[in-house]
Amino acid sequence: MRVGTPGAERCAVTLPVPWRMSMTERRMSERRRRESLYPCWSGMQQEIEVRQKLGARIRRLREKRGWSQETFAHETGFARSFTSGIELGKKDVRLSTILKLSRIFGLSVSQLFKDLH
Repeated sequence: MRVGTPGAERCAVTLPVPWRMSMTERRMSERRRRESLYPCWSGMQQEIEVRQKLGARIRRLREKRGWSQETFAHETGFARSFTSGIELGKKDVRLSTILKLSRIFGLSVSQLFKDLH
């Protein structure tokens, strides 16, 4: 006869002891846990990566024109903190913002997003 919590025999997964894991192992363990609990988590990671790549492209385009963030903010009509957030991939931009950015840089929306996946 087994003593313990009911159904414990079905759970064969042993979790690693957090304080014995390296930082990288902790991050990977946390990521696996999130992905198992929230199946949409990996999709969210892809969205974050695309936002960061788009931000990097916008920063390159701004620097190519020799604009500071202040000048870029003035050209777009956005706050400097907002344009900085876009470049860092921290801001989730609306379609109207994307259209405005593509017009300012003289690109189509498809050219702005080319090879970001």
